[in-house]
Amino acid sequence: MNLKVQVLTIIFSVLYGGFAYIFFLLYKKLLLNKNILKRIIYNLVFIFILFSLYFVCIKYINYAIITIYSYLSIIIGIFTMKRITKN
Repeated sequence: MNLKVQVLTIIFSVLYGGFAYIFFLLYKKLLLNKNILKRIIYNLVFIFILFSLYFVCIKYINYAIITIYSYLSIIIGIFTMKRITKN
């Protein structure tokens, strides 16, 4: 991968981490359901949607090559949005 693709991947991953955190805050209301079967189904659908959306988007940036930097960037995005929304 060239430098431009790597930078785009990192920027997208950080932004996606922020999106995932905001989406999780909205999703947290569904987790309060007392029915265990519904919670399991909601979790599976939630994880599938987040993974699929990231994979489809990253496919257009760098042909779906996921590196350790992608995971680290997502984690940084999540913690950044957590810090921003905390204030």
